[in-house]
Amino acid sequence: MLEIADLQNIDRDHLRALPIEEQKQIALNAARKIIEESNGLTILDTHALIKSPLGFVPGLPQETLEILAPKAFVIIECAPSTIILR
Repeated sequence: MLEIADLQNIDRDHLRALPIEEQKQIALNAARKIIEESNGLTILDTHALIKSPLGFVPGLPQETLEILAPKAFVIIECAPSTIILR
C-alpha cells in the first residue's frame, strides 16, 4: 500500500488519515499489484485492525481478500511491550 500511496504523493502518516474509501482503493490496487507480481509463495505482513478517523477497520477487508485469495493465515500475537521493543 505504501508503494501505491507514494505514487500519489501520500506518505505513511497521511495514509491512515485518508477517507476509508480512498484507503480501500489503495488497498485494492496494492492487492492487484501483489497478485500480478507474485510467482508462487507470497507472504504479507499486515495488521488485523487499523485505527482510522472513523474507528478501527480490518487490515484485510473482504474485497482485498477476494483479490488475494489466500491459502493460509498465520497470526502472531504478542504483548505490547514486545512490539515496542521491536
